[in-house]
Amino acid sequence: MNKSWMDHWGLKSSIFWRNYLLNLFLLFGTLAICFESARAILPAIEREEHKTITEATVDRLANQVLLIMDELQHLTESVKTNPAFLSNDIKLLDAELKTITTYSPLTDNAAIFDKQGNIITSTPKNENELNNVSLRSYFAEPMKTKAAYLSPVFFTKSGQPVIVLGIPIIDTEQEVERIVGLRIELLQNQMMQSFFEHFDIGENGYTYIVDQNGRVLFHPQKERIAEDVNENAVVKELMQGNSGYQKVTNLQGSNMLASYRFIPYLHWGIVAQIPVESTLFSLEAFEDRIEKLALLLLLPLMILVGLHTRRTIEPIKRLQKAVGEVTNGNYDGHIPTNGKNEIEVLFQQFNNMVDTIRQNRKNLNLKRQELLE
Repeated sequence: MNKSWMDHWGLKSSIFWRNYLLNLFLLFGTLAICFESARAILPAIEREEHKTITEATVDRLANQVLLIMDELQHLTESVKTNPAFLSNDIKLLDAELKTITTYSPLTDNAAIFDKQGNIITSTPKNENELNNVSLRSYFAEPMKTKAAYLSPVFFTKSGQPVIVLGIPIIDTEQEVERIVGLRIELLQNQMMQSFFEHFDIGENGYTYIVDQNGRVLFHPQKERIAEDVNENAVVKELMQGNSGYQKVTNLQGSNMLASYRFIPYLHWGIVAQIPVESTLFSLEAFEDRIEKLALLLLLPLMILVGLHTRRTIEPIKRLQKAVGEVTNGNYDGHIPTNGKNEIEVLFQQFNNMVDTIRQNRKNLNLKRQELLE
């Protein structure tokens, strides 16, 4: 019984096993090629998707920065065209400064300095913080260029990170008479902080802005504001006025995919980045699913390949059986045919050959009988 079962399924046929193993090899080889191709392609696709995400985040943040830039330009024009800032009336100057700090959400402190960098007045009053500012860039640059200048990040005496917009006041002889300094406190200014509250990217991605010297202006971790990050490869690109997308290692040693944008007027740089590991998550999930699927389909695939192989060699077994009957002298059998493929044509030719042999044997027997008579 065991023998007939093995014969029925072709398990004792060498042709069966050769075809079966070949089909298995081709099947699993194809799956392996697809799997490896996916492993090679999927990370690149993920990186492109992350590039789209980070660039979209940079675009949104750049739009917020443009609002800040518009406000700074508006402040500059308002101050430069206000003749009251040429007055020597301290009360009038204080009133103008108070108006600016009251109605401008960007300005936390305002002060006026003479040509030597000495304070004339300020609001709120904080002379101890200011004193002489002749060496500060927000004073020196407007004095030299006669144009407004936004300073890099620096620390006040009380340790607060700030930036200052220096606006030159031009007299009738087109000379700089004094400088108005509008200070923005990075940790306290509500307008600035509200712009950048909702710019996290995923679980571990984040955005930040640096000034022209590579110091952090805004960061989701406030303790990093004013941190010097100019050794970061992306920040180096920004300090050269470049924009782009690249893989970079941050100061904590993590590999990141970063989109970055240089803002010319302010000389700021915007960075949005995602950990490289996040792009591998889909690949790991893909590998895990493929492994489970392969284990689940292993037995069914092997059975299907076996059935296909058995069906492939079945015509050969039928032909082998028919040839064996002819060899034993049985010329009455035919191989059933029901198609027009190559093997069915072969069966038909075999049947014709057997019919011819049977007819020839019949004629030969008649001739022999005639001779005997």
